[in-house]
Amino acid sequence: MAKPEFVRSFLGAALLGAAAGALCAEPPETAAAGGGTDGPDASQTALPPVVVEGSRGATVAAAGQGDGGIDFLSATAPARTPLALTRIDAEDLVARGVASLSSAIRVDPSVGDNYNTFGYIEALQVRGFVLNELLNYQRDGMTVSSHVPVALEDKERIEILKGISGMLAGSSAPGGLVNYVLKQPTEQALATVALTESERGSLLAHGDFGGRFGAQREFGYRINLAAEERRPEIDQAWSKRALASGFFDWRVAPGTLLQVEFEQQRVREISVPGYGLLDTVGNGDATTLPAPIDPRINLNAQPWSQPFESTASSGSVRWLQQLGADWRLMLRAGTQRSVTNDRIAFPDGCAGGNVYNGMCGNFDVDIYQYISDDERRNTNSTEARLQGGVEAAGARHEITLGARTTRYSERYPPQQTYTYVGTESVFAPLALPAQPGPNTLNVPLDTDLDELYAFDVAHFAHVWSSWLGLRGTRITQDSALTDGTQATRLQQRLLTPWLGLGVEPWADGYAYIAGGGGVEVASAPNHPTVTVRASGAALTLENPGQALPAQRSRQVELGFKQQGAVGTVLEAALYRIEKPFVDNVPVAPGAALQVAGARVERHQGLELAGTWQARADLRWHAALALLDARTTQAADPTWVGKRATNAAPWAIALQDAWSPRALQGLRWSNLWTLGGHKPVLPDGSVDLPDTWQWDSALAYTVRQGAALWTWRAGIDNLTDRRYWREAPVAPWGSIYLFPAPARTARLGLTVSW
Repeated sequence: MAKPEFVRSFLGAALLGAAAGALCAEPPETAAAGGGTDGPDASQTALPPVVVEGSRGATVAAAGQGDGGIDFLSATAPARTPLALTRIDAEDLVARGVASLSSAIRVDPSVGDNYNTFGYIEALQVRGFVLNELLNYQRDGMTVSSHVPVALEDKERIEILKGISGMLAGSSAPGGLVNYVLKQPTEQALATVALTESERGSLLAHGDFGGRFGAQREFGYRINLAAEERRPEIDQAWSKRALASGFFDWRVAPGTLLQVEFEQQRVREISVPGYGLLDTVGNGDATTLPAPIDPRINLNAQPWSQPFESTASSGSVRWLQQLGADWRLMLRAGTQRSVTNDRIAFPDGCAGGNVYNGMCGNFDVDIYQYISDDERRNTNSTEARLQGGVEAAGARHEITLGARTTRYSERYPPQQTYTYVGTESVFAPLALPAQPGPNTLNVPLDTDLDELYAFDVAHFAHVWSSWLGLRGTRITQDSALTDGTQATRLQQRLLTPWLGLGVEPWADGYAYIAGGGGVEVASAPNHPTVTVRASGAALTLENPGQALPAQRSRQVELGFKQQGAVGTVLEAALYRIEKPFVDNVPVAPGAALQVAGARVERHQGLELAGTWQARADLRWHAALALLDARTTQAADPTWVGKRATNAAPWAIALQDAWSPRALQGLRWSNLWTLGGHKPVLPDGSVDLPDTWQWDSALAYTVRQGAALWTWRAGIDNLTDRRYWREAPVAPWGSIYLFPAPARTARLGLTVSW
């Protein structure tokens, strides 16, 4: 990676040169040609395309992204499918200056954070359910582990299926499914270079290059390169990252397409831990919410603090073959390899362990040295899929038949380190002595999924459609502690049905009802202690890392979608989901067991979204999520009937994009997010207050010759509001508090030609 001084000098020279060129250039008159990072000309009023639109290519030559996405079931546009979908495309990510998955999903109020902080992997919750780290994330439709930092530069869009995902994944949490769609070769030559400076000298350089070559233009390529050095508004935190990815295709013959892609990313960064509730009574149980703490404080600031490190490689090969006019075959294989060194000075409890999970009333907190080096996670997937159409029983049927295998493994050294090193004050940190001795056994894990699936999408009289699907999955799990004890092998065979019925009552309107089931595998956390709220104490976990039986979840959903003139869109979804969880159950004095299905939650809610072209130069998008998420069964009876933790009962996202006619090429966009109070404790006794935040961004685009120059400036958290953003509950029962990031400004330049 380039030295900061060199990159900064290069950025300064580029910005000065661009400024001189921009002053002499004429504002663009029409939409920009090409297809670079900016896409359409900024003079055209645009909002982040969160609206569900688009359709899958009908031929092999045009296929690709639909086959890898969550809309592969049908060539029908997503606006005519009985699914609640969100798509956040690359243009939106660039326009908002998105640097993380947590920032990307802020446009959808039904999607939230789950233990998201600077310097660590990111996770999401959808409709109040935390997504499974292994089974709810896909890369062009192939399962990948989310236990790696996500690179966004080579992604065409982020797709989020909201609800039960059993029709698309043999095992997954019920909240939703996240699919990263990769950028593919462009038909026309593409070259885009972007430079961004933000925060305290953070620098990002990104190049995106694509096109086709060959006598018949049969070879295509898309290459993305990125280098970043971040110095956020957090004490002693930093990040260094390098990305290289490529997507290549070969149109072997009419009706035959071969695609090969790879991605490699290396990341080194200092993680920023969360805080905890306060024990103001002194009874050993932290139950008081502190006022928001300065987000610039970093408790991982010991002299011996080491960076979190991740090296991840992913790739796939895909063969698409047209079989006559109506049928085609797809064969593909994908792999992901990651090596992680997870290190942090971790705050957890206080008073030398007398208060576990939280902080003392005077803001003292215990610090533990955590080291887990050489974590290796491998995922291998294969899939064969046959798709085609037939006419039968007075209807047009789209048939999909397929088989998929997924092999996932986790391997660790014999022990990790989790040792108490001392106590310090949040506001007066101390240099504590390191205690790096390994002391906790690790848990190798293998999870295998073998799936067979069939779908039938039938269209009747151009008005009605039925959606029927069945997926059979064999789940095999093996786990054991590294000393050979606690060995467990589980194998289950499960069916996940799914069905939907849609009708078009009038032009551009679509109503539907859908229902289905899902299956989720789980394992007990590899943690020496668990928090059991009923006893108010930390107990020893009797089955650390043990694979647990898969559990079934169920959903029913009603929805409506309306497409209007000039891009106006209205969408609504009413749903109910029931899901069983694992829970910490006391089994003996000082001991607890994680039991699958010991807790059940019911989430039901309403989602509304709409886009409105108020004027030719002004466009609005609004989204509302209402959620009633409650515990219906638990080992602790005080939880029953209470709202689920870290899930807001209501949330709103409001966006606008204004392109004044008097200043062609200028675009001013804003994002306002608001959220209701989130429960912190499962018994409902502590809540996070309501929140709101305002982000604003400017973009000015000019054309000079064949090049399109776009200047960008933006500020996130414009008013520098301080609030608790989320309060996730860890699998071992501990509760953490994460503040909203401090106000952050950025300046960027993108050149496309």
